[in-house]
Amino acid sequence: MDQPRYADASRATRHMFIRDLVLSASIGVYPHEHAAKQRVRINIDLAVTDEGAAPISRAAVGQDDLSRVVDYESIVNNVRAMAAAGMVVKVNTIYVPGINDHHIDAVAKTVSVLGASVLNIMPLLPTAGTPFGAIPEPDRETLQGARAQAARYLPQMSHCARCRADAAGILGEDNTQHQQLLQRIAHAPEPVATAGFSTPALHLATTPDRPYIAVATRDGLEIDLHLGEATSLRIYRADERGASLVDTRALSREAEGSLRWLRVADLLRDCAAVLVSGAGPMPRKILAHYGIFVGIVEGGVQKALQAVATGGDLSFMAKQGFHCNTESCHEDRTGCS
Repeated sequence: MDQPRYADASRATRHMFIRDLVLSASIGVYPHEHAAKQRVRINIDLAVTDEGAAPISRAAVGQDDLSRVVDYESIVNNVRAMAAAGMVVKVNTIYVPGINDHHIDAVAKTVSVLGASVLNIMPLLPTAGTPFGAIPEPDRETLQGARAQAARYLPQMSHCARCRADAAGILGEDNTQHQQLLQRIAHAPEPVATAGFSTPALHLATTPDRPYIAVATRDGLEIDLHLGEATSLRIYRADERGASLVDTRALSREAEGSLRWLRVADLLRDCAAVLVSGAGPMPRKILAHYGIFVGIVEGGVQKALQAVATGGDLSFMAKQGFHCNTESCHEDRTGCS
Protein backbone atom coordinates (compact mmCIF):
# COMPACT_ATOMS: atom_id res chain seq x y z
CA MET A 1 0.00 0.00 0.00
CA ASP A 2 1.36 3.42 -0.93
CA GLN A 3 2.41 5.65 1.93
CA PRO A 4 0.72 9.08 2.02
CA ARG A 5 3.09 11.96 1.39
CA TYR A 6 3.57 14.16 4.43
CA ALA A 7 6.60 16.23 3.45
CA ASP A 8 5.84 19.26 1.31
CA ALA A 9 8.68 21.69 0.66
CA SER A 10 6.31 24.26 -0.83
CA ARG A 11 4.63 24.50 2.56
CA ALA A 12 7.80 23.97 4.61
CA THR A 13 6.41 20.84 6.24
CA ARG A 14 8.51 17.87 7.36
CA HIS A 15 7.66 14.20 7.75
CA MET A 16 8.33 13.20 11.34
CA PHE A 17 7.72 9.60 12.38
CA ILE A 18 8.03 7.04 15.13
CA ARG A 19 8.42 3.41 14.07
CA ASP A 20 7.76 0.16 15.95
CA LEU A 21 7.06 1.64 19.36
CA VAL A 22 6.09 -1.39 21.47
CA LEU A 23 4.06 -0.87 24.64
CA SER A 24 2.24 -3.12 27.07
CA ALA A 25 -1.37 -2.03 27.23
CA SER A 26 -4.71 -3.22 28.53
CA ILE A 27 -6.84 -3.41 25.39
CA GLY A 28 -9.69 -5.44 23.99
CA VAL A 29 -13.46 -5.78 23.96
CA TYR A 30 -14.04 -8.82 26.19
CA PRO A 31 -13.23 -9.02 29.93
CA HIS A 32 -10.76 -11.89 29.46
CA GLU A 33 -8.71 -9.70 27.11
CA HIS A 34 -8.01 -7.34 30.02
CA ALA A 35 -6.79 -10.09 32.33
CA ALA A 36 -3.22 -9.38 31.26
CA LYS A 37 -1.58 -6.59 29.33
CA GLN A 38 -0.78 -7.22 25.66
CA ARG A 39 2.10 -6.05 23.53
CA VAL A 40 1.05 -3.34 21.08
CA ARG A 41 3.20 -2.11 18.19
CA ILE A 42 2.69 1.57 17.29
CA ASN A 43 3.76 3.60 14.27
CA ILE A 44 3.20 7.36 14.19
CA ASP A 45 3.47 9.76 11.25
CA LEU A 46 3.21 13.52 11.67
CA ALA A 47 3.42 16.48 9.35
CA VAL A 48 5.33 19.22 11.19
CA THR A 49 5.62 22.79 10.01
CA ASP A 50 9.11 24.28 10.13
CA GLU A 51 8.24 27.82 11.20
CA GLY A 52 11.78 28.94 10.48
CA ALA A 53 11.69 27.81 6.87
CA ALA A 54 10.43 29.62 3.80
CA PRO A 55 8.69 28.22 0.68
CA ILE A 56 10.78 26.22 -1.75
CA SER A 57 11.45 29.27 -3.93
CA ARG A 58 13.62 30.55 -1.07
CA ALA A 59 15.62 28.84 1.66
CA ALA A 60 13.44 25.89 2.69
CA VAL A 61 15.43 24.98 5.79
CA GLY A 62 15.00 26.65 9.17
CA GLN A 63 17.71 27.51 11.66
CA ASP A 64 19.85 24.54 12.69
CA ASP A 65 19.06 24.69 16.39
CA LEU A 66 18.40 21.66 18.58
CA SER A 67 15.94 23.63 20.72
CA ARG A 68 13.60 23.85 17.69
CA VAL A 69 13.37 20.06 17.33
CA VAL A 70 10.17 18.33 18.51
CA ASP A 71 11.08 15.79 21.19
CA TYR A 72 8.76 12.88 20.40
CA GLU A 73 10.32 10.64 23.01
CA SER A 74 9.30 13.15 25.63
CA ILE A 75 5.74 13.30 24.25
CA VAL A 76 5.37 9.51 24.35
CA ASN A 77 6.84 9.25 27.84
CA ASN A 78 4.66 12.03 29.22
CA VAL A 79 1.44 10.59 27.81
CA ARG A 80 2.34 7.17 29.16
CA ALA A 81 3.17 8.57 32.61
CA MET A 82 -0.01 10.65 32.85
CA ALA A 83 -2.18 7.69 31.90
CA ALA A 84 -0.42 5.46 34.46
CA ALA A 85 -1.04 8.09 37.15
CA GLY A 86 -4.78 8.00 36.46
CA MET A 87 -4.93 11.53 35.07
CA VAL A 88 -7.54 12.52 32.51
CA VAL A 89 -5.39 13.00 29.41
CA LYS A 90 -6.91 15.26 26.75
CA VAL A 91 -5.09 15.32 23.44
CA ASN A 92 -5.54 18.31 21.14
CA THR A 93 -5.04 17.95 17.41
CA ILE A 94 -5.71 20.68 14.87
CA TYR A 95 -7.49 19.60 11.69
CA VAL A 96 -5.53 21.17 8.81
CA PRO A 97 -7.10 20.43 5.39
CA GLY A 98 -4.58 18.97 2.97
CA ILE A 99 -1.91 18.59 5.65
CA ASN A 100 -3.05 16.15 8.31
CA ASP A 101 -6.69 15.42 7.49
CA HIS A 102 -5.79 11.98 6.14
CA HIS A 103 -4.21 10.75 9.37
CA ILE A 104 -6.46 12.19 12.09
CA ASP A 105 -7.93 8.71 12.42
CA ALA A 106 -4.47 7.23 13.01
CA VAL A 107 -3.72 9.88 15.64
CA ALA A 108 -6.92 8.97 17.51
CA LYS A 109 -6.09 5.28 17.42
CA THR A 110 -2.50 5.81 18.54
CA VAL A 111 -3.16 8.12 21.48
CA SER A 112 -5.98 5.86 22.60
CA VAL A 113 -3.53 2.97 22.91
CA LEU A 114 -1.07 5.22 24.75
CA GLY A 115 -3.75 5.89 27.37
CA ALA A 116 -5.38 9.18 26.35
CA SER A 117 -8.85 9.80 27.82
CA VAL A 118 -10.40 12.23 25.35
CA LEU A 119 -9.50 13.72 21.96
CA ASN A 120 -10.17 17.32 20.96
CA ILE A 121 -10.11 17.75 17.18
CA MET A 122 -10.00 21.50 16.59
CA PRO A 123 -10.49 23.27 13.27
CA LEU A 124 -7.59 25.23 11.83
CA LEU A 125 -7.94 28.96 12.43
CA PRO A 126 -6.13 30.48 9.43
CA THR A 127 -3.86 33.39 10.33
CA ALA A 128 -2.61 35.68 7.60
CA GLY A 129 1.15 35.71 7.13
CA THR A 130 1.68 32.17 8.44
CA PRO A 131 2.46 29.02 6.39
CA PHE A 132 -1.16 27.86 6.75
CA GLY A 133 -2.70 31.31 6.31
CA ALA A 134 -4.17 30.52 2.89
CA ILE A 135 -5.70 27.18 3.91
CA PRO A 136 -9.46 27.47 4.50
CA GLU A 137 -10.94 26.60 7.88
CA PRO A 138 -12.70 23.19 7.76
CA ASP A 139 -16.50 23.44 7.88
CA ARG A 140 -18.71 21.97 10.58
CA GLU A 141 -19.69 18.90 8.54
CA THR A 142 -16.06 18.01 7.84
CA LEU A 143 -15.15 18.36 11.50
CA GLN A 144 -18.12 16.28 12.62
CA GLY A 145 -17.12 13.55 10.17
CA ALA A 146 -13.57 13.45 11.54
CA ARG A 147 -14.84 13.29 15.11
CA ALA A 148 -17.26 10.49 14.24
CA GLN A 149 -14.40 8.43 12.81
CA ALA A 150 -12.12 9.15 15.77
CA ALA A 151 -14.92 8.31 18.22
CA ARG A 152 -14.35 4.64 17.40
CA TYR A 153 -11.24 4.83 19.56
CA LEU A 154 -11.94 7.30 22.37
CA PRO A 155 -14.46 9.98 23.48
CA GLN A 156 -14.52 13.28 21.59
CA MET A 157 -14.61 16.81 22.94
CA SER A 158 -17.03 18.82 20.82
CA HIS A 159 -17.44 22.14 22.66
CA CYS A 160 -13.91 23.53 22.42
CA ALA A 161 -13.73 27.33 22.62
CA ARG A 162 -10.02 27.37 21.69
CA CYS A 163 -9.13 28.01 25.34
CA ARG A 164 -10.09 31.66 25.44
CA ALA A 165 -10.26 33.53 28.71
CA ASP A 166 -14.07 33.26 28.61
CA ALA A 167 -14.06 29.46 28.36
CA ALA A 168 -16.23 27.68 30.90
CA GLY A 169 -17.78 24.30 31.45
CA ILE A 170 -17.15 20.66 32.13
CA LEU A 171 -15.74 18.20 29.60
CA GLY A 172 -18.44 15.99 28.16
CA GLU A 173 -21.31 18.33 29.02
CA ASP A 174 -23.17 20.85 26.90
CA ASN A 175 -21.85 24.23 28.11
CA THR A 176 -23.56 26.42 25.53
CA GLN A 177 -25.58 28.31 28.13
CA HIS A 178 -22.48 29.00 30.24
CA GLN A 179 -20.64 30.36 27.20
CA GLN A 180 -23.55 32.58 26.15
CA LEU A 181 -24.03 33.89 29.67
CA LEU A 182 -20.34 34.72 30.06
CA GLN A 183 -20.41 36.60 26.77
CA ARG A 184 -23.28 38.75 28.08
CA ILE A 185 -21.55 39.29 31.41
CA ALA A 186 -18.26 40.22 29.72
CA HIS A 187 -19.97 42.97 27.72
CA ALA A 188 -22.23 44.19 30.52
CA PRO A 189 -21.36 47.46 32.28
CA GLU A 190 -19.91 47.17 35.78
CA PRO A 191 -22.86 47.29 38.23
CA VAL A 192 -22.92 50.61 40.08
CA ALA A 193 -23.48 48.89 43.40
CA THR A 194 -20.37 46.76 43.03
CA ALA A 195 -18.07 49.02 41.05
CA GLY A 196 -16.50 50.38 44.22
CA PHE A 197 -17.27 50.29 47.89
CA SER A 198 -15.80 53.62 48.85
CA THR A 199 -19.17 55.14 47.86
CA PRO A 200 -21.13 56.66 50.79
CA ALA A 201 -24.31 54.66 50.11
CA LEU A 202 -24.55 50.90 50.62
CA HIS A 203 -28.14 49.70 50.64
CA LEU A 204 -29.68 46.28 50.22
CA ALA A 205 -33.11 44.78 50.74
CA THR A 206 -34.58 41.29 50.73
CA THR A 207 -37.61 40.33 48.62
CA PRO A 208 -40.16 37.50 48.76
CA ASP A 209 -38.17 35.65 46.09
CA ARG A 210 -34.87 36.37 47.83
CA PRO A 211 -35.55 36.44 51.55
CA TYR A 212 -32.04 35.54 52.73
CA ILE A 213 -28.63 37.13 53.27
CA ALA A 214 -25.45 35.06 52.88
CA VAL A 215 -22.48 35.90 55.11
CA ALA A 216 -18.79 34.89 54.88
CA THR A 217 -17.72 34.40 58.48
CA ARG A 218 -15.37 32.12 60.39
CA ASP A 219 -17.29 31.95 63.65
CA GLY A 220 -20.61 33.68 63.07
CA LEU A 221 -19.50 36.77 64.95
CA GLU A 222 -17.52 38.88 62.48
CA ILE A 223 -17.72 39.25 58.69
CA ASP A 224 -14.08 38.32 58.31
CA LEU A 225 -13.67 36.19 55.16
CA HIS A 226 -13.05 37.08 51.55
CA LEU A 227 -15.48 35.36 49.23
CA GLY A 228 -12.64 33.47 47.58
CA GLU A 229 -11.33 31.98 50.84
CA ALA A 230 -14.69 30.98 52.30
CA THR A 231 -15.41 27.23 52.35
CA SER A 232 -19.02 27.82 53.38
CA LEU A 233 -21.54 30.63 53.75
CA ARG A 234 -24.03 31.12 56.57
CA ILE A 235 -27.52 31.93 55.36
CA TYR A 236 -29.65 34.28 57.48
CA ARG A 237 -33.16 35.66 57.42
CA ALA A 238 -33.34 39.29 58.58
CA ASP A 239 -36.68 41.08 58.89
CA GLU A 240 -38.82 42.95 61.41
CA ARG A 241 -38.90 39.84 63.59
CA GLY A 242 -35.12 39.86 63.92
CA ALA A 243 -32.26 37.81 62.45
CA SER A 244 -32.02 34.02 62.46
CA LEU A 245 -29.65 31.45 60.95
CA VAL A 246 -31.51 29.19 58.49
CA ASP A 247 -28.75 27.27 56.72
CA THR A 248 -25.03 26.76 56.14
CA ARG A 249 -24.01 26.03 52.55
CA ALA A 250 -20.68 24.56 51.50
CA LEU A 251 -18.76 26.19 48.65
CA SER A 252 -17.10 23.74 46.27
CA ARG A 253 -13.66 24.51 44.84
CA GLU A 254 -13.78 21.81 42.18
CA ALA A 255 -14.41 24.41 39.49
CA GLU A 256 -12.20 27.43 38.84
CA GLY A 257 -12.61 30.84 37.28
CA SER A 258 -15.98 31.98 35.99
CA LEU A 259 -17.59 28.54 36.28
CA ARG A 260 -16.90 28.59 40.03
CA TRP A 261 -18.92 31.79 40.46
CA LEU A 262 -21.73 30.60 38.21
CA ARG A 263 -22.15 27.71 40.64
CA VAL A 264 -22.07 30.05 43.63
CA ALA A 265 -24.76 32.18 41.96
CA ASP A 266 -26.93 29.09 41.59
CA LEU A 267 -26.28 28.14 45.22
CA LEU A 268 -27.41 31.60 46.37
CA ARG A 269 -30.39 31.98 44.04
CA ASP A 270 -32.67 32.63 47.05
CA CYS A 271 -30.34 35.27 48.54
CA ALA A 272 -30.57 39.02 47.99
CA ALA A 273 -26.93 39.61 48.94
CA VAL A 274 -23.73 38.10 50.21
CA LEU A 275 -21.72 40.04 52.80
CA VAL A 276 -17.95 39.51 52.71
CA SER A 277 -14.75 41.21 53.80
CA GLY A 278 -13.43 41.16 50.23
CA ALA A 279 -14.21 39.95 46.70
CA GLY A 280 -12.59 40.20 43.30
CA PRO A 281 -14.16 41.79 40.22
CA MET A 282 -15.19 38.53 38.54
CA PRO A 283 -17.49 37.16 41.28
CA ARG A 284 -18.93 40.63 41.92
CA LYS A 285 -19.86 40.99 38.27
CA ILE A 286 -21.26 37.48 37.82
CA LEU A 287 -23.27 37.49 41.06
CA ALA A 288 -24.62 40.96 40.29
CA HIS A 289 -25.78 39.67 36.90
CA TYR A 290 -27.84 37.11 38.80
CA GLY A 291 -29.27 39.78 41.09
CA ILE A 292 -27.07 38.96 44.08
CA PHE A 293 -25.54 42.06 45.71
CA VAL A 294 -21.95 41.61 46.92
CA GLY A 295 -21.39 43.83 49.94
CA ILE A 296 -17.77 44.34 51.00
CA VAL A 297 -18.07 45.34 54.63
CA GLU A 298 -16.32 45.09 57.99
CA GLY A 299 -17.87 44.53 61.39
CA GLY A 300 -20.17 42.19 63.26
CA VAL A 301 -22.65 39.79 61.65
CA GLN A 302 -25.54 40.74 63.95
CA LYS A 303 -24.92 44.45 63.45
CA ALA A 304 -25.13 43.97 59.66
CA LEU A 305 -28.26 41.84 59.86
CA GLN A 306 -29.93 44.35 62.17
CA ALA A 307 -29.19 47.07 59.63
CA VAL A 308 -30.78 44.96 56.88
CA ALA A 309 -33.86 44.34 59.03
CA THR A 310 -34.31 48.06 59.78
CA GLY A 311 -33.98 49.51 56.30
CA GLY A 312 -30.93 47.96 54.67
CA ASP A 313 -28.47 50.84 55.04
CA LEU A 314 -24.99 49.38 55.57
CA SER A 315 -23.08 52.50 54.59
CA PHE A 316 -21.52 52.73 58.04
CA MET A 317 -20.00 49.25 57.55
CA ALA A 318 -18.70 49.75 54.02
CA LYS A 319 -15.02 48.86 53.66
CA GLN A 320 -13.27 51.99 52.43
CA GLY A 321 -10.76 51.81 49.58
CA PHE A 322 -10.86 48.02 49.28
CA HIS A 323 -8.49 46.52 46.69
CA CYS A 324 -8.40 42.79 45.97
CA ASN A 325 -4.81 41.47 46.12
CA THR A 326 -5.20 38.61 43.64
CA GLU A 327 -1.60 37.42 44.06
CA SER A 328 -1.94 36.69 47.76
CA CYS A 329 -5.38 35.19 47.23
CA HIS A 330 -4.06 32.69 44.72
CA GLU A 331 -1.25 31.31 46.88
CA ASP A 332 -3.56 28.54 48.11
CA ARG A 333 -5.81 28.50 45.01
CA THR A 334 -8.64 30.19 46.88
CA GLY A 335 -8.57 33.47 44.97
CA CYS A 336 -11.74 35.09 43.77
CA SER A 337 -10.56 36.83 40.61
